[in-house]
Amino acid sequence: MTVNASLERNNRHFQEECDRLDRWADDMVNAAEKALSDTKEQLKVLKRQSRQAPTLQEQHEIQQNIAKLERERHRQQQEIFKVEDEIMTKRDSLIDELEKRLAPKTAVESLFTIRWVVN
Repeated sequence: MTVNASLERNNRHFQEECDRLDRWADDMVNAAEKALSDTKEQLKVLKRQSRQAPTLQEQHEIQQNIAKLERERHRQQQEIFKVEDEIMTKRDSLIDELEKRLAPKTAVESLFTIRWVVN
């Protein structure tokens, strides 16, 4: 009975941790993807402005801004990969913890000995 109760508690704890990890993972990925999406939108606007720039000087400045945003976009894409790697690492850690908890740790210990004699 005690072993089953312990397994149920461990299962509830594991489910709560999985849910918490999933919510955190979704938040992290969504934030990184939102930033990337915003940068891509800014790039579209700058490229449109570049095509419509009346002077070579203005076009040069816009192209410099585009190059800077392209580097930022690349960094943000790398950040998404980094976040996904971190999520996998945490999930692997959670699975390892579960495996440790699933391994039954039972021990037999003599608490007392009863002797009797039949006459």
